[in-house]
Amino acid sequence: MNGITTLMLLITLRSSLEKQPNVLFIIVDDLKPALHSYGYKNAYTPNIDALAKKSFLFNNTFSQQALCAPSRNSLLTSRRPDSLHLYDFYNYWRTTIGNFTTLPQYFKENGYFTYSIGKVFHPGVSSNFTDDYPYSWSRKPFHPKTEIYENAKVCVGENGNLEQNLLCPVIVEAQPDETLPDLEILNESLYFLRNKKETTSQPYFLAVGFHKPHIPFRIPLQYLDYHPLQNVTLPSNRWRPSLLPDVAWNPWTDIRKRDDIKKLHVPFPYGPFPDQTVRQIIQYYNAATSYIDDLIGKLLSEVDENTIIIFTSDHGWSLGQHGEFAKYSNFEEATRVPLLIHVPRLSKRRIIIEDLVELVDIFPTVVDLTQVAKSLPVCEKQHISLVCTEGSSLVSVMVDKLQSRVSTRIKKMAVFSQYPRPGVHPSVQPNSDKPHLRDIKIMGYSVTTRRYRYTEWVKFFPTNFTVDWNVSYGKELYNHLIDPDENINLADRDEMRTVIELLRQILIQGWRKTNRAIRSPAPLLVPSRRGSSFVENDRLKSGPTTDRDRSFQFRSFNPNSIPSSQSTTLAWFAHQSFRIEMTEMNERLKRFDRFINRSPIDSIVAKRTIYTSLERSATSSDPLSSPLPAVCVAVPLRAKSDTLGVFRFSPWLRLAVPYTSVTHWFLKFRLLTNGTWFLKIPVTKGTDMRMPVNA
Repeated sequence: MNGITTLMLLITLRSSLEKQPNVLFIIVDDLKPALHSYGYKNAYTPNIDALAKKSFLFNNTFSQQALCAPSRNSLLTSRRPDSLHLYDFYNYWRTTIGNFTTLPQYFKENGYFTYSIGKVFHPGVSSNFTDDYPYSWSRKPFHPKTEIYENAKVCVGENGNLEQNLLCPVIVEAQPDETLPDLEILNESLYFLRNKKETTSQPYFLAVGFHKPHIPFRIPLQYLDYHPLQNVTLPSNRWRPSLLPDVAWNPWTDIRKRDDIKKLHVPFPYGPFPDQTVRQIIQYYNAATSYIDDLIGKLLSEVDENTIIIFTSDHGWSLGQHGEFAKYSNFEEATRVPLLIHVPRLSKRRIIIEDLVELVDIFPTVVDLTQVAKSLPVCEKQHISLVCTEGSSLVSVMVDKLQSRVSTRIKKMAVFSQYPRPGVHPSVQPNSDKPHLRDIKIMGYSVTTRRYRYTEWVKFFPTNFTVDWNVSYGKELYNHLIDPDENINLADRDEMRTVIELLRQILIQGWRKTNRAIRSPAPLLVPSRRGSSFVENDRLKSGPTTDRDRSFQFRSFNPNSIPSSQSTTLAWFAHQSFRIEMTEMNERLKRFDRFINRSPIDSIVAKRTIYTSLERSATSSDPLSSPLPAVCVAVPLRAKSDTLGVFRFSPWLRLAVPYTSVTHWFLKFRLLTNGTWFLKIPVTKGTDMRMPVNA
């Protein structure tokens, strides 16, 4: 961060904190954003939702690998799996790569008492069988004694025998030691918070890691009551996509070895499960999430006001989408996670941030929030630094959002994740879900943007941790604008070649070149807080007043190409990834003009205005929002009407976005790149076609 930004943050944060804040870091295992605060209707998570109401809610946060140990080590060191050489569970970075400083270690070395309770680091080789103690922690980490029963035969089967089941509702008092691991984790956390003055006089960094909703679903029976089976709906995309490369599929081997699932004789590797079983898995996952929510509510009740709270997960989990029931993939269901950050007296309400975020961003963000020490430098490629980040601090974005101002700061234009495979086809031996390093032959690298997710599965050499981009075993391309569930793989379509070439270049260049020196594009429309209005049925109406509705504000235009007032000034910025000569720009306008003249909308010929603006830069710009010059058109919505609806067209698959309520038209538009029909919207009187400014 620059000097002015740092000074402003110091003033803002110091005014909200009475003294050096405590930090509570909560990480939940296998939790996707299946929370009510994230719009998941089947969730019952009142305590997490209450936290969200006074937090920054990051809506697009992604894990760097959908597997516990690699993801957690990546998060806690702020380094990516390729930098740690960890893709499985069997590599401790301090002994094999470098003595890299971790998030809790940084706080410990700067005056904090640090303590780990539950699953924070993944236990075992990847954390030196000590959860990285004593480097990261002031006290030996706590693990519940009943963890040893998680995969034991403690579930009552249909015949009354004890089994090792996936679905395992229990009466707590009937379990070994009359408790469960997450209950032990809660009790130890409460004990620490209630007795912290006897433990230390330092501010604390307390990390609490809950096990559920990780399988098996061994949870207290009563939480199923919040999720009646008859209320569970099946995912609409519960089948394997027909164009999915075999290498991208994970056959959920963990689930198959459970006693109750074995009885179903589900074909390997693609299934499918019976619908009733799918419903039950969803029911139990949601119940396990409600169970953890209850524990988090009790934990938060003991936290004092001078505490920064971070809530997140190591990765997601597929609940039948694409026929999958696990993580182990690059699907968004597996990589997207919730992230809430509460800053005392600063985040007094829910503040939603749509920017792209990675788990490697948490370390530098918490450092800047607490100002425990200087901001972390970015890790250099050629020089190994022990204290650095491969992410970026989110604080400037948070402050901009808090102050309701349009940010021109550098932001991420893409996020990266990856997953290894031992071969092209799903297998049990070697395990294609969780291959050992020695068995990894293919690495699936993913880049996710505001519009696309592109994945390429390439040859990987485990002996020297290199890849051969010339040997590809499969490609995936999903347009999140028209296919948010990632059902249609567009990688084989000729018209998408240019998009793939661009995204592939970004993928090969990696995060360093992609997310540095990238200035955020200006918003499609610049909102004003006063005098905002929109047109409905040819009448100008006052603009909405709520925070959410402000993002729907609409700027009216007259047919003479002049904005109706200063407060309704239209700011069109078309960004480019490459230097494009003006001749090419003019040619695009000519092609567009020819298209307009043969449009099915008769009145469009009578009056049209084409707005174009090209922001040229020596550095590459955001190729995902608008990688090439966009063309913006103001179209009369009715014959002899002065009201114009503003539409944005981009050479890429960007939606033509109308900003008005129309009366009666049948709208049909083409993509400039290939001439295929892209958007077809039948509209009638009163149809509200306003969409968010940043849609």
